[in-house]
Amino acid sequence: MTCFKKFFKRKFKKNTLLFTVVTLTNILLFTIIYIISNGPMVASAVRNLSLRTSQQANYVNYLNSNLLHDLKLYTRSDAMKNLDFHGITELSTLILSDSEVFNSLIVIDDKNTIVYGYTDNFKELVNGEAVRLAQQGVVGASDMIKDGNNHFIDIAAPIYDDNKNIRGVLVLRLLRDNVKVFLNGDRLDEDMEAFIVDEEGVMLTPSKYISDAVGKTKVNMEKMKLSIDYNAEITYFNYRNQEVYGSYYEIPDTGWTIFLEKEAKSANELKNKIINLFFINMIVEIFVIVIVEKLYLSYSTWYDNKETRKKKRC
Repeated sequence: MTCFKKFFKRKFKKNTLLFTVVTLTNILLFTIIYIISNGPMVASAVRNLSLRTSQQANYVNYLNSNLLHDLKLYTRSDAMKNLDFHGITELSTLILSDSEVFNSLIVIDDKNTIVYGYTDNFKELVNGEAVRLAQQGVVGASDMIKDGNNHFIDIAAPIYDDNKNIRGVLVLRLLRDNVKVFLNGDRLDEDMEAFIVDEEGVMLTPSKYISDAVGKTKVNMEKMKLSIDYNAEITYFNYRNQEVYGSYYEIPDTGWTIFLEKEAKSANELKNKIINLFFINMIVEIFVIVIVEKLYLSYSTWYDNKETRKKKRC
């Protein structure tokens, strides 16, 4: 029995050493996997975000290109060139019924008189940047204008006669609520959000999480851009105080910026799974070691008691 006890002790020490080595090896392997995989996982999430931003930029540029093309096409119609009220009325009906963007149309002649359309802010319109640029032969857009409860942007283009002289200006009015057409939500993952802000950082499009964000919610645009420009693989806290990765695109000639954000907790999902598996494995190993130790102690106590009883009999 003494030989068996010594054998059991050697076996126990060997098993304990084995479990210790396995545990330390797992810790080492976990550390290596965590370090190696952490960078690529974040980089992959950021690349995906950058790709979605590029797609949004292409979509916006496509819309802008089409809008400018259509705008110039409208100004070249006979009705516009001749400032024909009835012809402009028919054209206006056609334009507005077929447009997802514009909700009203105004035509001004070269004497700053309205030929077609109506506005409560006539002085602001004719003195605004969009009309002034159009009168100089350049397609122009205004900043966001507030008129009562309405917020809108005027986009103006020059109207030329057959002799290439500017006869007037065509103004198409874009309501703030229609700015959302510039976003293509079909290209976003479930854990992403895209929104457009103006030059002050005020939201022009609905938030995925805040129902009345348009015109009310303001983001720290400069801080967000600074963080993204410094290192896109570093997270920042967004307007909801959530940790996110971000990317952005500045829409030309508007002062607007599209932001795309991806939740950090989603981007780190695989990393969290690795951590969870490691801790589960550690718990199982500790449990096995504790059971083996208890078995040894139980056997050792039983064996010592048995030997003691033998000696007493003797």
